[in-house]
Amino acid sequence: MRTRLAAVLAAIAVGACALAAAPAAAAPAPGTPYVALGDSIASGNGLLPYLDADCLRSKRSYPELLADDLGVPVRSEACSGATTGDALEQAADLAESGALGAATELVTLTVGVNDTAWRDALLVCSDAPIPVPYSCAEMLALVQQTIAAVLSDRIAAVIQAVHASAPGAQIVVTGYPVPFGDVIGSCRLGVLNVAELGIRTPIAFDRAAAAAIDETALRLNEAIAAGVALSGVDSVVYLDVNADVLDAAGRVAAEGFDGHGFCDTGSRWISGFLPAQAVIADRSFHPDAAGQAAYADLVAAVIGG
Repeated sequence: MRTRLAAVLAAIAVGACALAAAPAAAAPAPGTPYVALGDSIASGNGLLPYLDADCLRSKRSYPELLADDLGVPVRSEACSGATTGDALEQAADLAESGALGAATELVTLTVGVNDTAWRDALLVCSDAPIPVPYSCAEMLALVQQTIAAVLSDRIAAVIQAVHASAPGAQIVVTGYPVPFGDVIGSCRLGVLNVAELGIRTPIAFDRAAAAAIDETALRLNEAIAAGVALSGVDSVVYLDVNADVLDAAGRVAAEGFDGHGFCDTGSRWISGFLPAQAVIADRSFHPDAAGQAAYADLVAAVIGG
């Protein structure tokens, strides 16, 4: 799928070649056409082969898939575990190197969940035999407090920093999948292996825990969307990855994650817990190959709409 953005980027590339041929031409403006920032969702955790093993950045991550689809180069700094503070550093480093600049046409950003104790809450809310002093409700309350207190401001700050370095870029800020979906009973999600605690056991979530986690994910996405609005940047859009993206005629241009959660009505696009011995264990609780492809399709539909 080639979008209008791809045509614009191609035209820029042709123009740059023509300028390069002219001896008196000015140096081209800095900036890779497409820049990707964010956390493990954008890095593609667990999907081999890795382009950067330290950040678990995969060749099959959505930025790489999207760049292939658009036919443009991408510079991705997405890194597993990244917070909004890390995303600010990613943007600053890329601006300093010249990879993020006036010639950048598209920036995608997926970040925010690691600013909270989300991963800890997931384990506490499961039936895993982990000794912890907090209940599921207490852990999710802590996550929600962080979301309400700081997340929108932090998201806005990242967007503003990106825009300052690449004022002509369209910025797409994505949300996160609501993980469980329509759970009727208990939802089993593979095997939890925590060697240091001597734990290797199947893991499941009951209906109440799954619903509480989904509600927290919705609050996370709402705060990210609020941060987009708070930024005051006209060229930024929020992408709800759970909803379908429609074209101008009202037809589905890209399918969202709704219906593709852990225990949902459709095929699963998010991995459960995978054995710790396997390299693909990095993919636990992250989008699988189909989920990464869905992210790429959703962004492509938004920028081509």
